[in-house]
Amino acid sequence: MSQYQEFLKSKVITTEARGIDAPSISPVLYDWQREIEKWALKQGKAALFEECGLGKTLQQVEWAKHVSAYTDGRVLLVAPLAVAGQTIREGCKLGAEIQYCRHQREVENNIVITNYDMLKEFDANAFSGVVLDESSILKAYTGQTKRMILEMFEHTPFKLACTATPAPNDYLELGNHAQFLNIMDSNEMISRWFINDTMAAGNYRLKGHAADDFWQWVTTWAVCVSKPSDIGYADDGFDLPPLNIHSEVVSVDHLRAQEQGRLFVLADTSATGMWKEKDATAYDRCLRAADIVSGSPDDAWTVWCDTNKEADILKAMLPQSVEVRGSESIAAKERKLTAFSDGSAQAIITKPDIAGYGLHWQHCNKQVFVGVGYSFEKLYQSLRRSWRFGQAHPVDAHLIYAETEGNIIETIQRKQEAHKRMQQAMNAAMRKSGFLAETDFRRAKLYQPETIMTMPEWLKAG
Repeated sequence: MSQYQEFLKSKVITTEARGIDAPSISPVLYDWQREIEKWALKQGKAALFEECGLGKTLQQVEWAKHVSAYTDGRVLLVAPLAVAGQTIREGCKLGAEIQYCRHQREVENNIVITNYDMLKEFDANAFSGVVLDESSILKAYTGQTKRMILEMFEHTPFKLACTATPAPNDYLELGNHAQFLNIMDSNEMISRWFINDTMAAGNYRLKGHAADDFWQWVTTWAVCVSKPSDIGYADDGFDLPPLNIHSEVVSVDHLRAQEQGRLFVLADTSATGMWKEKDATAYDRCLRAADIVSGSPDDAWTVWCDTNKEADILKAMLPQSVEVRGSESIAAKERKLTAFSDGSAQAIITKPDIAGYGLHWQHCNKQVFVGVGYSFEKLYQSLRRSWRFGQAHPVDAHLIYAETEGNIIETIQRKQEAHKRMQQAMNAAMRKSGFLAETDFRRAKLYQPETIMTMPEWLKAG
């Protein structure tokens, strides 16, 4: 190999497989899940970006079993609030005894699970492996907590991060995953493949010529699956039911415009103006939500709100529901979320930041959003608590917003399209790279000269 070829080879950004050659994977998993499991174990540090309901929990537990056996050590699973119980039940299918702990001193088993809220009570050095369930939840936490997680597990030998497809165009989220997995620092990723988008403060966009290279790099450490056919398997049993979005537009009192010297209340896209308008229309939006829920009293309902004011109004209008808010103790929140999960409570009132991640609520196919914000991810994740593989019925989601908030819906629709494009780009890169056929995941084609060039005589003479 020439020196120039060696130089080009040195510039290829790849991820070496430094994990476990698993002799066998549990037959409880589907064939396609076993293929992904083998790859993730061989990598040692990997991310699974899989749609909700594709069985990430089983894959996490199987991965933890193998890592624990291989290292003769312990593995810590970290999950959103009230998800631990679901994971422990799934673990039983694989013969795994998972212990739920809230503090390091309670740890006895080889596989332990805790909530993100309790993570600070644990010693990362006591574990040879860690799994972040719903790893995109990191962006919902403060920068301080996120840095704690990155620093806490910096030297953990085996890591697995699991979530649905990251938020559209939120490349920093991909950078956070890469940094957590010790693949590449987030800032280095941005400098290599992105430029600052001057049209949107704080956002980045892929350099035009770098898109293919970037996505191929992502697929050296992450798998993106929206359905089994993405990796060549049949989709039998993995068909999503219809999702029916109902737009519920609430009229506003335009007499309020007189305070501003106007005839009509106009939309204000600033953060201050948006929340002021939401505050003014809170009662009417909650009233509409209560009417919708009361119209189907025998159904299970998830009622999503954004503020404590909305929660207070809703609770007064829907006294039969349970309400979960952030100021409650962890134990109280866990108890109420579990009550809705097991069907003891007919309806729940809560916020996407509290219950929008990880929970399996296929028993509920009715949702109401009392407020609609600009965050596509919160809306998407909240919908996915019910609209997921394993849901037997069509899902009805009612989006309630004031007539002055139309621009929010348009923004959400644009982000939904961006989400689809991002998912398609990741899937295409994964198929192109053939991650299941390669073991070293080297994707770049080194330059191979095919044409013999002749130096002109005039240049030789010079």
